[in-house]
Amino acid sequence: MTTSTNWYQLPAAVRIGANAAIGLAVAALVAAIYYPAGPSSHVVLATAAVVSVAMVFAAFWGEHLLRRDYGSAAQYGEFAAALKSGRLPARIEPAAWRGWLARSRTLNLQRIGAVAPLVVFAVVPALRVPTTVHLVIAAVLAALVVWSVVKWQVERRHIAVLSAAVEERAAGL
Repeated sequence: MTTSTNWYQLPAAVRIGANAAIGLAVAALVAAIYYPAGPSSHVVLATAAVVSVAMVFAAFWGEHLLRRDYGSAAQYGEFAAALKSGRLPARIEPAAWRGWLARSRTLNLQRIGAVAPLVVFAVVPALRVPTTVHLVIAAVLAALVVWSVVKWQVERRHIAVLSAAVEERAAGL
């Protein structure tokens, strides 16, 4: 999940629509580059439409998980701000925070697991076609891989710090 607190202050419908638009734009761009038939070809439009619909379903599922795991977007925003800063808010409910931190550990492991398919299905194919556009795409995707690994390490450290702080706070109650 994105840890931007501003994103989760938006209404759910706006977040879902933005995910669809982003998915459509990225899929259309990548499909137009990888399929040289032209930007208006059926392959490009079909690929973009499928990815856009998949992004909508993923956004709906994400909203469901957010409400199930955190109760509300506002509670997730509070948790995300703490995760980003590595500091607990003044008032917490230790049992809820333990669950949120456990869920964050799981999501963090899934993030690092998502790097392998990105490399296999995006970076390597882009390198196989040595045009300038494909090499630029490969470089951008490789940067995304590096960013994911760095973010994984940073969040792993913040989760450990927050877990220790929650346990200290719970022992002090």
